[in-house]
Amino acid sequence: AVVSTQSTGDFPKAIVVKGPGAMGCKLPNINGLEIEPDQEINVPVDLSEAGPGDFKVTMINEVTGVSEPVKVTDGPNNIKNITIKPSGSGPRTINMTFDDEDLPGGPYNITVKKPVGADACSMKPGKDGKLFGKDGDFLTFLINLSGAGPGNLTGIAKSPLKDGEDVS
Repeated sequence: AVVSTQSTGDFPKAIVVKGPGAMGCKLPNINGLEIEPDQEINVPVDLSEAGPGDFKVTMINEVTGVSEPVKVTDGPNNIKNITIKPSGSGPRTINMTFDDEDLPGGPYNITVKKPVGADACSMKPGKDGKLFGKDGDFLTFLINLSGAGPGNLTGIAKSPLKDGEDVS
């Protein structure tokens, strides 16, 4: 087999291996890629030199050990378009095989960055599970800022007007 690298589209280098089966597949080098949470990534995999066979893709969340969804669509000229959109942060392993043999450079490891700022915050009702107090006049909730990093919290609370109430 002959191995080389070359530029392809959005990715700086592609792994190219000439030969039958998995060795005949060409794809962008996604090892070490860092992406934002919920960012969709499309990876074209060229199977035109692989010959007939079975192509499979899985993505494993290394924190939970759970397999996450991967979409595979057929493109022109025996190109498979792989679409991933990992949720949550942490490392992922993407396994691509052709006839149960790893594609060149695989398995592939990517990292989903931790959210920061407002994206890292969450809000939920207070301990009693209700947003409003007994008389309906107090709004109570918890805001988790533990992953947000340094910054300021600003909030505005609005209450609907009761019939006939004037705000002047």
